[in-house]
Amino acid sequence: MTTSMKICIAFETSNTKAKKNIFKFKWIQTTGTETYYEIPEDKQNPHDHHELFALPKVKNILKSMKTRGSFRTCVISLTPELKGIYFDAEEDVMFRDEYLQMTYSPAYVKTEFGGELAESRNTTELSSGKTKENKKDVKKIKDNFVLNNFDGKNVSVSLWLKKFESECMRCGVEEDMDKILI
Repeated sequence: MTTSMKICIAFETSNTKAKKNIFKFKWIQTTGTETYYEIPEDKQNPHDHHELFALPKVKNILKSMKTRGSFRTCVISLTPELKGIYFDAEEDVMFRDEYLQMTYSPAYVKTEFGGELAESRNTTELSSGKTKENKKDVKKIKDNFVLNNFDGKNVSVSLWLKKFESECMRCGVEEDMDKILI
């Protein structure tokens, strides 16, 4: 009998406004298993999961996340109300009568070394044969970045570079020369 579940909440860009950050409920993992169940993109908003986001533990997690791309995983004890929302009578994972997609490699995971790994699921591919006419305007792309310039004071180099790479992926910057210009 399932009495708890592991969840992942991420702090990401809004789907509608590029410079707005929002919390998203990414996946559920049944405790004691290797399988994860992805929340559909259109149902990741906290307003869709108000019972879960009302829990004190989840509220504290939200307070701890300050930067885009950060995420937290935690184990939540299931109340009868939560169990009715996220599981059917046979304990299959669902959300409000919609069965969730099972995966073994979710978008955000903890690595075996204790660190966190954020994988972007952006599947947009750009053609590598760019011509001058459709080359991206680097200044416009940089203006779309939600990342401060590196100053060496507040963030470690490796963390800043990870965030920079994440912003490059989000904005579709693949060429090394474009990254250098930005």
